[in-house]
Amino acid sequence: MSKKKTWWYQATEKLLYTYKSFPIRIMALMQRLELIREQMLPSMVPAYELREGTNYSVSSPVERAVMNRLEGNQVQKIEQKIKNLEVLKEIVEISIDTMLNEEQKQLVQLYYYQERDWRYICDYLGMDDNTFYRKKNEIVKTMAWCFGYLPDEEVEETLGLFMDQALWQGKRE
Repeated sequence: MSKKKTWWYQATEKLLYTYKSFPIRIMALMQRLELIREQMLPSMVPAYELREGTNYSVSSPVERAVMNRLEGNQVQKIEQKIKNLEVLKEIVEISIDTMLNEEQKQLVQLYYYQERDWRYICDYLGMDDNTFYRKKNEIVKTMAWCFGYLPDEEVEETLGLFMDQALWQGKRE
């Protein structure tokens, strides 16, 4: 791989680095959603009694309807963000659990989640720097495939995916 990393490599690493913040972000969005919903609840109970005087506040119910509609859109956007984060979180977790061996999982934990220096990891795992980078690149390539950034043809050798292309494409005779 060249010095300049490809888009899929950068996107995969970004997802691995930010994964640890997903639960916090989901929790924050849920709190924000709860706050908005609380604000949408009517704060006053309607009273039906005779009142004298003139009141020309025609726009008041309209303003309330517009505000409820805007807040409703805001609620939908936040709910969609939460759903997207939950899906991404699940994809990362399942990909790591399914596709990586214990040593690779440990490397992901140390490098991406704890953000340890590569020298520390090499010393801790007892490997040289070339082995570290080779394994890290294999992990990123595997995860990029799991995340849908790479097609099957580009990771066949890394993942050992030597599948029957006719079967895969549904063209069995």
